[in-house]
Amino acid sequence: EQQLARRLLFSATNFGQSTNPGIRRRVRLPQEYLARMLGVSRQTVNKALRALERERVLALHYAEIEIVDMAALIARAGAVDPGLRQSMVMPVAE
Repeated sequence: EQQLARRLLFSATNFGQSTNPGIRRRVRLPQEYLARMLGVSRQTVNKALRALERERVLALHYAEIEIVDMAALIARAGAVDPGLRQSMVMPVAE
């Protein structure tokens, strides 16, 4: 789960689109692709994503993942550089 959280943070920070209210980020990232990046099965990724969705960290959409609670995802990712942590939590100016 930590590797998945880190991959989602990286993708959201570098490639994600901000949604209203600005702290949420959407990433177009199919589960099959995530599974290949992590070296696990799509079913394993799906199970972990569903758990994060139940905890209201993520919202899953077709081929997209919406990060609902960035702070919780950062915590799941483990130790992150404090400057990076702040930049991921701050709303993105549009």
